[in-house]
Amino acid sequence: MSLGPQQTAPPEYAPPFISPPPPKGGTRKPMLILLGFALAAVGAAGSVWWGARGNTKVNVLQVARDVPFGTKVSADDFTTVSISLGNSVRAISADQEVSQIGKVAITHLMPGELLTSGELVDTLLPKPGQSIIAVPLKTTQIPFGLTAEHHVMLVPTPSATGAAAAAGGTAQTTPAPISGTVINVSSPDTSGLISVSVLVSTSDVATLEAQIGAGQLQLADAPASGS
Repeated sequence: MSLGPQQTAPPEYAPPFISPPPPKGGTRKPMLILLGFALAAVGAAGSVWWGARGNTKVNVLQVARDVPFGTKVSADDFTTVSISLGNSVRAISADQEVSQIGKVAITHLMPGELLTSGELVDTLLPKPGQSIIAVPLKTTQIPFGLTAEHHVMLVPTPSATGAAAAAGGTAQTTPAPISGTVINVSSPDTSGLISVSVLVSTSDVATLEAQIGAGQLQLADAPASGS
């Protein structure tokens, strides 16, 4: 006798596995706890150190009176002022004052400014036929990122009289640019001017001094060699 197709029972339902949440207030592994404490201690120590560094005061040299370019400095040219180490300046420490006396200023030092490295040299020793000239300029009149040993062109700018003459059709002869090498670049003074000390040929000094006096000079990058 045929019993017909045999039926199988449906499989039992198996719910998906869900991992239980970690118990509240559960314990962490001892190594992780120790690591957490160590990192916290390092962070706290770093904060204390940086905080102390920013609040620490140091004595540095400040210019006490006007010191023109090329002047040999004396003790009367300096005073001492206390500043925070957090200030981003390259001020010379007051305990170095004795070593600075007798040096020569290669930029115009103004009263009240901090004396920084690179503004004084032992002696000015240009080669025969060379001179160092200080050129006061606005930040817009110098190349970006100008530093010592930068080769530049001292470019004359047209005067108001020259511009008017050119507009009237009168031909004006523009002096040729003069090449030079930057010796030092000062920080801006209270009027925003930067004093740039430039090594030039002595034969060009008279021309440059006239252009500086008339405010008709700016600096430009010198052409690359071979261009």
